[in-house]
Amino acid sequence: MAAWEVVVLGCAMSCPKACLILLVISSTAALAQSSHSEQVQIAPPLVRAIDPPAPDATAADLERQADRLREGKLYLDALDYYHAALGKKPNDARLLNKIGITELMTQHYKEARKSFERSIRSDHEFADAYNNLGVILYESKKYGAAIKEYQRAIAKDSDSASFFSNLGAAYFSKREFDPAVAAYQHALEIDPDVFMRTSRTGVQAQLPSPRIVPATTIRWRNCTPRWACQTSRSNT
Repeated sequence: MAAWEVVVLGCAMSCPKACLILLVISSTAALAQSSHSEQVQIAPPLVRAIDPPAPDATAADLERQADRLREGKLYLDALDYYHAALGKKPNDARLLNKIGITELMTQHYKEARKSFERSIRSDHEFADAYNNLGVILYESKKYGAAIKEYQRAIAKDSDSASFFSNLGAAYFSKREFDPAVAAYQHALEIDPDVFMRTSRTGVQAQLPSPRIVPATTIRWRNCTPRWACQTSRSNT
């Protein structure tokens, strides 16, 4: 699985704000609140495994089948069915966003960015697409641009813990620790379990959380690529 994570080997005096972020996450997670959030983790794409979409299938049937295929990690087949559904519902923002998520799962970042941008053009009020575009920009280390997209998503939907956690990750990467603390804390106030649940059918990409481990310094541990694509609010 692809992932990046902040590894704290103790609270170094040289970076107290970073330690505060982790303490906020640790303490706030104890709050008892319910949430509908789910997270998706990336797995390597598989080859096509089923018959192509039937030409007489409805857009709704094609989308449901695509969702099932994505849940089963049959990403190439899922893309075939999403595109077939999109052919019957051109420029549908929800379908374009799901196509982008699936492309993100298969690490086709340029294609995913185009799909999220098309989704936004089709529906300027669709918060998920702004958030997901922010994840693409974050992966390109364009943290300032990512922050703007997360803020746009939050302006459309201020009840999504994923949006605030992503915002915190981008601020943290810019070493702007005060707003990072505030964003992470807000995410956990909305949903204390925002970093816990996993699924394969969500529609919001989410970066993973910092984690506390015992030691004496702060460092980054990198995998390939540096983030785990997670999603929340299953929408089938």
